[in-house]
Amino acid sequence: MWVNEICYLQGLYPWTPVGEVDTRRLVDRAARGLTASVTIPGMFQTTTGNQRRGERHYVVGRAGRPCLRCGTRISATAKVPNDPEQRRTWWCPRCQPASA
Repeated sequence: MWVNEICYLQGLYPWTPVGEVDTRRLVDRAARGLTASVTIPGMFQTTTGNQRRGERHYVVGRAGRPCLRCGTRISATAKVPNDPEQRRTWWCPRCQPASA
């Protein structure tokens, strides 16, 4: 969940090579989100600040629904073969372009 949400908040295409990422900025953003998640009552794993059901995340679980920023439909990949965690990847094609 956090990888998808932090990539969205940073405007990063989910498959951006790590060598092209400002890792300090990414880690700082992740640390702020995780800290809020565990220290603010009711904010557990909430990235939007909105605690209502279905509105806690910018991209996770929102495939086919409009992006909260730009209105573009959120995309998602199918589960990755042989992934024991059965993780998915969600992103906004407009806010997280492949070539930024």
